[in-house]
Amino acid sequence: MKFRDKETGAILEPRSAIVENQLRTSPLYEEYQEKAEEKPLENMKKAELLALAEQMGLEVTEKATNAEIITLIKGARGE
Repeated sequence: MKFRDKETGAILEPRSAIVENQLRTSPLYEEYQEKAEEKPLENMKKAELLALAEQMGLEVTEKATNAEIITLIKGARGE
């Protein structure tokens, strides 16, 4: 478990359960979850691209090619 100092943004990874419990109960720290890095669009399979487009609220037909879906996603992201 990792914790982030709310004031400085420093990330701490305690090595003992006692310290972990102290950080968890302290109002100065919050649990920190690293974001998983997203796979580049060009490396995604069509099903992954369609799922991402759906999550973004984009309408894509099953007949769309990977390149078309990537263009649509990048356009929605402003890339």
